[in-house]
Amino acid sequence: MKKYSSFFILFFLLIPHTVLADVICLKFGNKIEGVIEKETDDAVTIVLSIGSLTYPKAQIESISKSGDEENAKLKEKWKLQKQQQEAKREEQRRFAAEQEAKGLILYKGQWVTKDEYEKLTKPEIEDEKDKKVRYVFEPNIELPPRQKKSPSEGMQHEELLGKVTLMKLKSNPEQTYYLYLPKDYTSSKQWPLFIGIHGINADGNQAIDLWKEFADPEGFILACPSFKNGYQRLEYATDYRMIDIIGELKKDFRIDGKKIFIEGFSGGAQFTHRFVFRHTECVQAASIIAAGSYDNPAYSGKAKGIKFLVMVGEDDFGRLDATKKFAEQLKEKGYKVKFKSFPGVGHEVCGEAKKFTIDLFREMRDEENR
Repeated sequence: MKKYSSFFILFFLLIPHTVLADVICLKFGNKIEGVIEKETDDAVTIVLSIGSLTYPKAQIESISKSGDEENAKLKEKWKLQKQQQEAKREEQRRFAAEQEAKGLILYKGQWVTKDEYEKLTKPEIEDEKDKKVRYVFEPNIELPPRQKKSPSEGMQHEELLGKVTLMKLKSNPEQTYYLYLPKDYTSSKQWPLFIGIHGINADGNQAIDLWKEFADPEGFILACPSFKNGYQRLEYATDYRMIDIIGELKKDFRIDGKKIFIEGFSGGAQFTHRFVFRHTECVQAASIIAAGSYDNPAYSGKAKGIKFLVMVGEDDFGRLDATKKFAEQLKEKGYKVKFKSFPGVGHEVCGEAKKFTIDLFREMRDEENR
């Protein structure tokens, strides 16, 4: 692998560093460099290393084009960069597998023992001053002890009121989720559903802790599934498990299918935006907090009816620029999106993030049914 990596690096160095590109200058100051793929009277589509973007002519100040030869060189440069990145990721995966085989855990760039990891990641659960929930580097949260039967089995609605209950998906008992049913729940009316998705190395407890205090005053049923790692990329058909959970809740409780809200933090934010793009019919609003990576927004008329809130701490190393760019891409494609960043906040769900999330939930809840 090192031999191939060295080859790619050497090859790349031989390419001239100044590679001209087509340039779109937007009226609000941004400059987009790439290869213009298509131009009509109304819009221009430009290809970048990460994909393609389309801009309405009304947003464009000026366009400058390079020649076919320069465009070809730029595409070759992107191709080589992608090969380098893939080779590097493969080396990293192989090394990580070797360390994990030794029982080590990766923490802030260092491989440590399990005991060391648990000491380093012990979270400060709550700050009474500003009600800020803080999780240090996605800590492990102990799962409740496994039981042969779900605690909810045989229980009536009255026994679930005002408490957190561990549930098992009837169609797949290995899939669990935590449920909080409001104290004044009644089947005489429909209720909004709020879904919280946990970060990596945690489970539904993390999301329940974040949002259960709002369930009674805001009037929503709260459901927080526990997924295994890989869920952030929708592996193991995790998105369909989420759909099954929603379906089960609709059967068991009076849920308004046009008032379903989903929130995700960190790895949960990765899951959330990918779930929404793939299953636009399932939710009406989404809060995405500090994802580690983002997919390019899917072009979908149905998805454009969904309200998006995209947030990140300005001290959340490596996530601020990517999150801001994702919000911009949503806006460019016509989505309903609000972007918020928080000075002095790292990788956490701060009080302001919770406030803006609940504000968006209220917008969705108080809208007339579409």
